[in-house]
Amino acid sequence: MEKFFVFIFLILGQFAFAFASSADENSFNFKQFQAGGSYLLTSNGYSFGPVFNYAPRYRLKNGFSVGLNLGIQFAKFQVNQNMSIIEYLAVGEYSMNDQWRVGLQVGAQTWSKPASVTYLAAGPQAIYHLTEPVLGLDVSIWGRYLFSTYEPVVHEFSSGVAIQL
Repeated sequence: MEKFFVFIFLILGQFAFAFASSADENSFNFKQFQAGGSYLLTSNGYSFGPVFNYAPRYRLKNGFSVGLNLGIQFAKFQVNQNMSIIEYLAVGEYSMNDQWRVGLQVGAQTWSKPASVTYLAAGPQAIYHLTEPVLGLDVSIWGRYLFSTYEPVVHEFSSGVAIQL
């Protein structure tokens, strides 16, 4: 039940920011997806694994945007079997120019082992937008650091590509 309220809070927060800005610069982008790899470091060891996110954004005025990162990643630590990590993060971003965006992600991650438990997660991100399309697609390269309160602390470093359809 707690996960449901966290998710609803993130959705409502996104739309509250979206409707507070001027109408001439507002635009939704519901077709952005991210794929990459992550390195997780905990007190129990480390893991490498893939990460996949659905990343809708709402562009506000003056270069700001808000959105969500809804995703899943997979990890395998020395102590545990394979595990999945579901994340739901609210994102605030600022466009420094046509190519660079920086932002902050705040939300939660649900780890499947040792029990399905949700932990807080937050951290910065940077996105570099390629100026030319790749195979006709709008492509960006992203990187992030997330700090999670799991076991007792997890440091996550992730990077990959984002595709906007």
